[in-house]
Amino acid sequence: MEVKCLGFSVSVDGGCVSLSELFTFFENEGCVVDANESNQRRFYFDTNSHDDYFKGLVVTVKDQKKFCRLTNENGGFQILVDNLQGDDKLLEFNFLIIHKVTGLGLYQHYYQSCSMNVFGKYLKRYHHQLKKALGDAEISTQATLEGSPLTEGRKQRIRKQFSGQLKFAPLVRQENLEAILKEYRKIKSFEFEYAYLDHEVRAATPLSGFVSRKIEKLSFLGDTSFKNSIAKAISAFTAGGAPKRGKVIVEDYDGESIPIKIFDMPDCFGVEDFDKLAAKLHGLDVDYFYSHEIFDDLIAVFESEEHEDVFGMELQQ
Repeated sequence: MEVKCLGFSVSVDGGCVSLSELFTFFENEGCVVDANESNQRRFYFDTNSHDDYFKGLVVTVKDQKKFCRLTNENGGFQILVDNLQGDDKLLEFNFLIIHKVTGLGLYQHYYQSCSMNVFGKYLKRYHHQLKKALGDAEISTQATLEGSPLTEGRKQRIRKQFSGQLKFAPLVRQENLEAILKEYRKIKSFEFEYAYLDHEVRAATPLSGFVSRKIEKLSFLGDTSFKNSIAKAISAFTAGGAPKRGKVIVEDYDGESIPIKIFDMPDCFGVEDFDKLAAKLHGLDVDYFYSHEIFDDLIAVFESEEHEDVFGMELQQ
């Protein structure tokens, strides 16, 4: 079984609860346990062990004691059922890193582990809960200072101070762009950097003799009936090789704006055999998960020359 290294981006629009504050909340809790789904998930984050990266570990605890295995007995194959003892549990794991400046990250995933998009939904949920808790605390503080309950208008104005949204999206290959864009309700804008400045581009650029890079942004009409045509046009434009990288702002069916970042990149940023990776984890103390060599491997992938066009240039923008 393969363990793939996938790319994603995460950001917060508004300064009410930053990524650093969110991951510090996780870190201070030691382990955040979420049992709202069929399987329990445990989240571990570290914000201090590396100057440039947040480190994370997602552990999915399976709600089962029995598991099956195939054995060769007397020249024939048999299915045997084993049973875990005591408090032992089956689990799946996902290691991840997030660059503290760019919000770009790498996420290890394999079949039956927590998917990257599901992980993003958890981040959004806890970011929302933390915003609400801070807003409620501020309302309580102001009511105490004033000696009486606040009006609903005052409460709403305080909550607006904590209204920023967490944005989470996978990094997208140009070849997959059209299908992904069509999944959203609306395409709001398309921003891209030219891969090179040819004669036609320079001719349409003010002060072209002094320009080394050019970034353009297109904003689209709000009519959702144009969505498929816009998705097809953006996909065709990126396939033509004109943009070096880009970003499409889409709106989902809940009305939330999401940035879809486009790169000329591989389907994944590395593949490792599951058995070899699992062997490295034997005896890992999750309280010190951040010291494991897996994070050195992820950081090496992130900072490699091979992927500099994806991760490195973001630091310069």
